This record gives sequence, C-alpha cells and structure tokens, in this order.
Amino acid sequence: MTMSGLLARPDSAVPGLFLPLLALVLAVPSCGGQASRPEQPAGANQNPAAFMSTQLTELENLPMPDGMDAARWEELKSAMRSQLAGVKAVLAAPATPASAAKLALDELTLTLSWGYACQGDYDQNREVNIADLSPLGSGFGTTTNGLGPFPPGSVESMVDGDSNGELNIADLSPIGSNFGRRVEKYNIYRSLSIDDLPASNGGPVGSGAELLGSLPHNQATGIPSQGQLQFSFQLENAAPGWFYFVRPADGNSEGTPSNVASFGAKPDNLAPLASFTAEPQSGDAPLVVSFDASGSSDLDGVNGDISDIVQFLWDFDGDGIVDESSTAPTTQHTYLQPGQFNVTLTVFDSGAGQASLSIADPLPNEPPTAVLTADQPIGNVPLSVVFDPTASSDTDGSIIVTEMDFDGDGNFDDFSTDPAESYTHLYETAGNFSATLRVTDDRGAQATAVVLVQLSAQGNLPPLPQFSFQPDSGEVPLEVEFDASASTDPDGTIVSYDWDFNNDGLVDDSSPDPVLQHVFTDAGTFIVRLTVTDDGGLSTSSIFTDPLEVSDPGNLAPLAVLSVEVTQAGFPTIVSLDPSASSDPDGTISQYEYDFDGDGDFEISVNDDSVQQYPFYRTGSFSPVLRVTDNDGASATDSDISVQPTEGWATVLVDTVPNPSDTSLAFVTSGINGLTRRFVVCYTDSVDGALRSSNAPAFLPTGWTTPVLAAPASGDAVSLIEVDDRPAAFFTLPGGSGVGGVGYVRALDGKGTGWGEPLAAATFGAAGADRLSAVVTAGNPGVVSCHGSSLLIRFIAATDATGTAFAAPVDVFSGGSSAQVPGMRALVVDGNPAVFHLNAPVFGDMEYRAATTASGSSWPTEPRTVLQDVKTGTQGYIGAATKLSNGFPMVAFQDLGDASTKVVLAIATVIDGSSWLIIEDPVDLPFLDGALLSDFSLELLGDRPLMVFRMRNQGNSALAFAIADDASALSWGDTEILDGTGRPGQSCSLVHNGTHFVVSHFDQATGELRISTRPTSL
Repeated sequence: MTMSGLLARPDSAVPGLFLPLLALVLAVPSCGGQASRPEQPAGANQNPAAFMSTQLTELENLPMPDGMDAARWEELKSAMRSQLAGVKAVLAAPATPASAAKLALDELTLTLSWGYACQGDYDQNREVNIADLSPLGSGFGTTTNGLGPFPPGSVESMVDGDSNGELNIADLSPIGSNFGRRVEKYNIYRSLSIDDLPASNGGPVGSGAELLGSLPHNQATGIPSQGQLQFSFQLENAAPGWFYFVRPADGNSEGTPSNVASFGAKPDNLAPLASFTAEPQSGDAPLVVSFDASGSSDLDGVNGDISDIVQFLWDFDGDGIVDESSTAPTTQHTYLQPGQFNVTLTVFDSGAGQASLSIADPLPNEPPTAVLTADQPIGNVPLSVVFDPTASSDTDGSIIVTEMDFDGDGNFDDFSTDPAESYTHLYETAGNFSATLRVTDDRGAQATAVVLVQLSAQGNLPPLPQFSFQPDSGEVPLEVEFDASASTDPDGTIVSYDWDFNNDGLVDDSSPDPVLQHVFTDAGTFIVRLTVTDDGGLSTSSIFTDPLEVSDPGNLAPLAVLSVEVTQAGFPTIVSLDPSASSDPDGTISQYEYDFDGDGDFEISVNDDSVQQYPFYRTGSFSPVLRVTDNDGASATDSDISVQPTEGWATVLVDTVPNPSDTSLAFVTSGINGLTRRFVVCYTDSVDGALRSSNAPAFLPTGWTTPVLAAPASGDAVSLIEVDDRPAAFFTLPGGSGVGGVGYVRALDGKGTGWGEPLAAATFGAAGADRLSAVVTAGNPGVVSCHGSSLLIRFIAATDATGTAFAAPVDVFSGGSSAQVPGMRALVVDGNPAVFHLNAPVFGDMEYRAATTASGSSWPTEPRTVLQDVKTGTQGYIGAATKLSNGFPMVAFQDLGDASTKVVLAIATVIDGSSWLIIEDPVDLPFLDGALLSDFSLELLGDRPLMVFRMRNQGNSALAFAIADDASALSWGDTEILDGTGRPGQSCSLVHNGTHFVVSHFDQATGELRISTRPTSL
C-alpha cells in the first residue's frame, strides 16, 4: 500500500477509527528573547562519585515547589531516591536519541537555528541533576487530557521526559538514566561528505568535518520558565553542497548529533526523488506504523537508486520538526493517540541535494455536530440528570463514540460506543456545572456541546420561560394570542411576564397573567422575546426563533432568494451572499436585511441587492438568513447553505449568573521555573454579590474548571492581577453605611482553585465604588477606583507585596456630580501608577494622570490632556497599555464627536504624556448598523497593539477584536467578530500568553459567562 491510503492512531478505548493521512511541511519557529544563565554546571569540577554524593545531599534539602502537596512532594523525592539507587553519574555530553537537536536553516539570513535538547534536564540549566525534580514537582499532574503530547517548545514538553502528554512519576526515569549529562556548548560543523557524521551518538566526527565554531549554553535565547531555549548561529561564506550539523559538548566529550541541513546541492547535482509507503494506515491505538522509503532514488548518483540516498529525515506528525534522522530507508513509529497526522519525508543525496514528499488527502473530513440536552438542568441537590446526545450527527460519516464530562473539569467521566445511548448522573454537590459532551466520528474528528447544570442546596433558582402564539401569520390588523403558561419556576412562582414583540430590547407589554392578546397593526416579520421574573426577583429571557409574519391584504408578499457561496476557506472563512434573485410581484423590494450567523438577529440592512461579503472569524455552524421587505411593508425570508468554519475563535460557556456585572482575566505564571501557567477569570453578579473564579491551562484555554467562590460578598466591579505568583482580585464592596469600598482577596495557589480570606482594602461608606482597575507598582498591588455619582477617582495601594495591609486612599480626580460612570483604566508608566479617564461621562476631555511616586502616594493636580471634546456615550472601561519597547502609554476609546462611531487610539510621543499621536478611526467597524462601542480592553503582542471591544445597537451586539499590522498602529487588519450570539461583550477582558488570545465576557441577556479564544498564529 502506498501513501495515497489512510493513516490513523485511534485511542484504545475507541475501536475502529479510520482517519485520513494529510501531509504538510511547516517552518521551524525562530528564537525569542535572551536571558543569561550560570556559567558552570554543578558537576563541572567533580568526579562522578563526589557529584552523586553532593546531589543526594541536595535532594534532602530541595524546597517544595509552590502549590504542591507536602505528602506528594515527599513521595516524589522518595521515588527519585529509588531511581538513583545504584546509578553512576555520567559527567559527559548527552548521547540519547531524545537529546538530538532539531536543526533548521534559513537560506535568506544564512542562519542555523535549533532548540535546546538534553533529555532529563527539565530546568534547562545545562545539567541533569537533582534540581530537575523541582519543575516536575511544580507541574506534577498537568495533562493534555488525552490530546497527545504537549505542544513542541512549551515548558510542559521540556519536562515531559517520556512525551506521553502527562507530567507524572514516569518522568523521573529520564532524570535517573541521564544523571550528570550536561551541555556546556554546542559545536557547529560542516562537511562535504555525510560520512563525517559520527557513527554513534557519542562517537567522533569524521576527519573531513570542519568545526565552524561553538555556542556556549549561556548564549541561548529565551527564558526556561516560558519554553524551550533557542540557539542560532550565523554562517559565513555559506555555499551549496555542504552538510551542516550541530552537537552538544561538555568540554571533554560530544553527544548526539542533530539532523543535517543544507543550502542546496553541489553545482550540476540533480535533486533526488523522495518516495515512501506506510503499513498499516489505520487501526487502533497504540498503532505501530512501518515506513519504507526504499522507493526513493538519486538519478545522477553512482548507482542511480536508493543506495545513493545518504540520509532520511522523518516528520511523523506534521509539526515541521524532524522527529527522526537515519541512514536507513525503513523505520517504525508508534502513534499513541487518535487523530489525523501529516507525515513528511526529506531525503539527501551525497551531493547535498534534497527532496521532500508530502501527500494531501483530497477528501477532508467534515467535523461532526454535537447536540446535548438535559431533562432537568436546574434543581436542588441531590438531583439525577439524564443527558441525551442522540441528536448529534455527522454529515459525511457516523458518530462512533460519545463521551461525557459531567462537571466540566476537562476530564471525561464516561463514554459509549453506542451514539443512541443516554447518560444518567447523580449530582450531590451544589454549584454550576458545565456538562460537556464530546463526540468523535469515524475519521477521528471531534465536536463538543455544553449544557449548564445549575444546582442549589437552598435559595432561589431562576425561572424558565416558554411560550407559544397563534396564529403565526395573517393580515393586518392581526390579533395574536401569546401563551406563556408553560413557563415554570423550580422553587417558586412567576410574578411577571414582560413581552417585547419586535425584539428591539424594549418591553411592549407587562402583565402578571401568562396569557395576553396583542394586535399587530403594521405588516412585517416579528421576532418575539419573553422575559419572566420570579417571586425572588430573578429574571430569564427567551426568544421564539420562528418569526411571526404579518402581511398587508392589499399587498402581495415579496419572494426572498438567497445564494450563499464560500469564496475562501480557512481563517477567516469568507462567504458571498447574493440576494439578486429576490423579487416582489406587485412592487419593489425596499430593504435587504442579513442575519449572517442565523441567530435571529439581523446585523445589517441595505436598500439594494448588492452582493454582501462576510468573513466568519468564529468556528461552528452558521446558516445565513436574508429578509426582504417590499415597499408596502410585507417581508419574506430565505436561508441557504450552512457555513462551517473550522479555524478561528472558539467560544465556550463557563458559567451563567442571573445578573451579570463585571469580569476580569489574568495569565498567571507560578511554581518553580514558572511551570504552572494558567488563565484565570474572576466575575461578579450584581445581585447575589458573590465573586467567583475559574481557570484553564495555558495550552488548552477552552478547558475551564468548575467555578469556585473567591469572595462571598462583592459589588459590581472586579479587577484581576498576578501578585507574587498567584491571582489576586480587587472587588467592590457592597454599599451601606461604613461598608461600601474596595475589597481584596488573593488565591492560595497559582491556579486560583482556592482563595484566602477577603479583606477590606478601603471603605468609603454607602458611596462605594463602581469601576476598578488594578496594577502592581513598586512590587505591591494597587487599584484605581471610580465612583460615578461623584466622579471621584482614588488610588489604593498595599503596603506589602502580597496585600496584607493597605495605605489610606489617595484622591486622584474629583469631577463633581453625575449619574453615570465615565471611562477609566489604570496602568504602570515608568514605574509609577497612572490612569486614563474621561472627565465627564458623556462629553468631555480624555485625560491622563501619572503619579509622581512609585507607591502612588502623590498625584499631580493638573492632568495631561490627551484629546479635548470627546463625545463618548457611557463606555465604562476604556483600553490602556504601555508600549514594551519604550514604556510610553497608550489608550483606546470611542469618540462620537462628529456624529459617527469611531475608535480613537492615542499614543504618547514622550513618556510624561505631554504630547500625543492621535490615530482616528484606525479600526474598521463592520457587522452592525449604527453601533455604539464600549468595554475596551487593550493589550500588546510584542509592540503591536490589539484590542477587544463591544459593538451594540438597539437590536443586538457583537464582541469584536482587532490587531495592528505593526508597532506604528497606523494600519490594522480586518476587525474580527469573536461572538455574535445573543447580546455578548459585556465587561469584556483580554489577555494573551504569546500563543493564544483569550477574552472573557458576559452575554447581557442570558447572563452567560463566555470565554473566546484563538491561536495568535492565525
């Protein structure tokens, strides 16, 4: 069988998967920032026996990593002692296959680059020793949840010594088997003959190999706590025909050579031919696949066949990194996890000619659709819930496995190979649980669906709206009876039914009676929304997705015809929507409205039949809808194909609260060498007063944990930061005499799974605070607070690094009386706290103030004016950041001064803020007609500004993202729509970790806390 067949690596618990093999060659990433490291490894001047004795002594005194259980730490140390029993340290360069550097060559810059590789050296300090136990302990138990190995180059991949996707006890073995191996430097070689490569990993190079130079370990770039260290070497007088390779060395020996790289063949040398087969190409995991490249040849070699190929390089998983290099044409590779894999072969001939083979599957697999329902998602514990996944489907195959994660912790608790089987789970603990279904099709593609299960031990549960109406169409005047009698309240009664007959956000009729009649006097298509409120004051809304059609008896309805064509796949997925075949039999079409994602909200309206281009930046399945209205008010709709983007922003539900208020994100790096790296979110409910938190791993920002209570009583606002390797939150205290003010709470670990005792950072009485923006300055946490009715902005700083005590609040600005909160955001500039704020909530100046001390104890009376006469609306939060390259502040906000909505980005041209570059309207604003902007969050990727903000009009809203093309911020890419379902974007917060953008936000209508994420590489 040849490579035109299929290759799979299904999980052993998932029999019979049949997956396509794709082939793709990817570039090796370049290296990052530089950090210096110690000059000498611990064993540099010791013999093996003395080295081992010293190391065993250090093991006894090795401090426990942050966040680890003491008993587990002792178990790990005991297991390390067992590993080292009878081991003799080898003070030499590493010689295992896993210690081979993966070499890449940039022909444009004449640069060789590779990542650090020394199996067992988990802290990358250039020696395998006792200290490598600390990063393993710090991240112990971290897992990819069965998704295969950790991403190449990540901190976790450097510590996962057996590459099984889990940091566990088995990762002690590489430390023990390589104890004392060290890398003082890398030697860089070139040769005209492949025969000069060492015959064994620790053997000498051939006599024809030329040593070009050496790179000491401390010349690596990067930070060990953030990922794999990187090396680069600039070549001089590079020419075709040479083989280049690198080897680790410790001063007395050399270790495993890298793969070879070449600038090309010798003059007049023809490139070889790459060819290979794989057997088997599908099966159950673990799947051992044999690869045979014997069909490769070199037409102008000595023999003109396979014997003239001198090296075979294999990339088994399509990540662009060489997994194996060999002089033999055959090899085997074991696939441990299910999925689709891209295999690439590169061959070299003796004249440094090379060729690669990649074969793509012409029939890509369409992912399945996961659908999950629960018979009673709300109730009091104990509660038995039946989950039904049977509506899930796969358009080009079949679903062969369903899995359930009942508590949303990322670990799937049960599975079935029968797609018609339901699941029953008994919940015995109160809380909100994101029950998650994962379905896998017969070619390995997966999809998930989430149902929120809300369980309470006591107290009020939200009501459940449900209604019907009849008739659903007719002529004006049309009397329609609406019946909400099916609405329920699990622990009380419904006291109010609020009806919005055209889904414009305004209540048209309110009644304690579930049944009412309404007369429609205008023709058109109407989407109806019902909001029910129970006797405990909780409200829930529901939209009837089928529209109500009202026609004019003297007018024939128009005909809507929509043609949808996907004109660009990938990211973004672009579709063309053509309404030109629509018509009106007795008049003209005066309005064309488009609901791009099929959620019932029509985003734009135009008065002609021009073709609309729309980019989908979100993953999922969307069915665009066209609604046409004629000159007499009659309407008709049409929907064409379902659009299913597979790359882009993915949005998950983390929690639902009845009264969403504020949310804040942070990326926290903690533990030894910063191995524990998590995204953490905190959020508030304006009625129940609880401050909650959840977290997700750095490599999987869609896998959020079940929320926990961070503080039992809070107000509307929250701002989250990292304080001494742990998440810490400032939050508003509830109002009341002597009570209202600002609270502070810090997590007990780097993940935010448990929180300490909240304390009052400042008390303001009943006035309290409405907005918060936290910073760390002079090593201590601090926060800027703003109160709307007095326009009073204060700064509150801790007197120590962890926030056990706080100094008295310092007034920054007092602007008189107002009923609204103006935009405000804090930052740190030149080591001092600073704040951007509007000096009036609707029309005023954008001002900038920077404290004159690092502690924030003194602030200038007069501000720096950024921009005068800004008409803002009520923005709540503006965006602020500090440029990484020069430390200059910048701010993003909305301006309505010329009666049109636009984004303004202001960048200081001097660090004191006395002069500003004003960039008006740099960001395109698509998607919504007449949208207002709010909830800005501004960050930097390198020195490129990026922002997220909410767009909203009377009918709906969308969460938008934009990133500048370069550090100048003068030009920006297209605005991306992260989430357009419902009323998203309230209190949005943006962070990134270099590999993923992550945005938290509330849906204003449903109270859902959603997290949207996408890779930064898209």
